[in-house]
Amino acid sequence: MGAGGIGFDVSEFLAHDMSHTRASEDTAKFWQEWGMDINLERRGGIEGMEKLIPKPHREIYLLQRKK
Repeated sequence: MGAGGIGFDVSEFLAHDMSHTRASEDTAKFWQEWGMDINLERRGGIEGMEKLIPKPHREIYLLQRKK
C-alpha cells in the first residue's frame, strides 16, 4: 500500500478490529488505552502508567517510492 496520506489513513482503518468497542465510546477505556491516571495519583496524570494498546487486527506494510 502506498505511504501517502490516503494510504496511511486506509491502513490505519484496516489495522483496527471493528468488533471491539471503540475507546472513544467508553471514557474509562479511553483513559486506560492512553495511559491516563484520572485520579491524579501520578505526576502529570501519566507518569509511570502503562498504555493498553490492542494488538493490530492485520499486519500492513507501507511502501514509499523515491527517485
